[in-house]
Amino acid sequence: MLRVFLSGNSKDIGVKRAEELRSTILLVLEHFLYHHTFGPEKCIKWAKRWKKQTEEMFPSLLEEIKFLSKALNIDEEIIFAFNFRAWNALYSHPSHLACYNIGFFDATEGPLLGGVLEDGPPFYILEEIEPSSGYKHYSVALAGTVWAVRGLNSEGLAVGQVSAFPGMEVRKTDFHFGTEDYARSYFIMRYILQYCKDIKEAIDVFKRYPALGNFMMADNRDIAVVEKAGNLTGIRFCKDKYIIAGGHYLDSNLVTYLSGKGIIHIPDAMSVRRQQAVSFSVEKERPSLKLMKKILLSHSEEEGRFCNDIIQATTIAIPVKKQFYVAGPFPCHNMFKVLRLD
Repeated sequence: MLRVFLSGNSKDIGVKRAEELRSTILLVLEHFLYHHTFGPEKCIKWAKRWKKQTEEMFPSLLEEIKFLSKALNIDEEIIFAFNFRAWNALYSHPSHLACYNIGFFDATEGPLLGGVLEDGPPFYILEEIEPSSGYKHYSVALAGTVWAVRGLNSEGLAVGQVSAFPGMEVRKTDFHFGTEDYARSYFIMRYILQYCKDIKEAIDVFKRYPALGNFMMADNRDIAVVEKAGNLTGIRFCKDKYIIAGGHYLDSNLVTYLSGKGIIHIPDAMSVRRQQAVSFSVEKERPSLKLMKKILLSHSEEEGRFCNDIIQATTIAIPVKKQFYVAGPFPCHNMFKVLRLD
């Protein structure tokens, strides 16, 4: 997986990102905004509606976009529309291909957060960011964005995102899904890595902003999942042998509320198999780093098929040691690189 180091203030980070990733960003922009969308004009129209919110919520990230666009000599509205993720508009997507997170406690290593990023094409990269303000962190992101999809910071806070679609009718936009909420999720993840030191602080951020998806977090003591459907928030802590976050909601209060609104989501067969596979694994073997690797590198459907042909990244965070295991596509062949934040 391509890895870059970025440091300094928002201007420094934006300019350096452009310098390091110019060719990759141009390629991904052409693919998504011109060949896999309703057209850049429509994307810009959607993105403009949300720009004022971004200025109020995440000004430092908007500054990164501004200086990235200047360094690339590309219209800022185009770069912002790309960061807004207007191209995919939550097309129909099976819940078992929404990414996946697994958390459990290793008696030696402490809390573990492992998971897979399932998407395509392979434009995801690993950024090591040392900001002038906030915490140093590793972030898996799409090249040219200010996002985080998975990551770990120097305080030992780890995060992993999963797309969850059952609540997409909660906030309607042009195409009847929570586009703004979905896009905002990626900005929140990066913000949390840079400015939050533990799960408690991260939950407070999630409660403040509408978002869409499931977000697993681990710190030096706990593992938790925040489930977001617009302004609705469900929170689950790991109180059993393991905790999971897939492409569907599990918080009972959130599910009950959405059901009352006529929004009912039944996980597909593969999602059920994945949950069963994790449950069987932790019952059969003691939860450990070794077991987490074994689960995430599985190929058969009975084992959850966590290693498949749309994997862009597989990660394991060990907050106590501030270690981040990262593998790119086909992790069974590329294996993990072990990174550390001191």
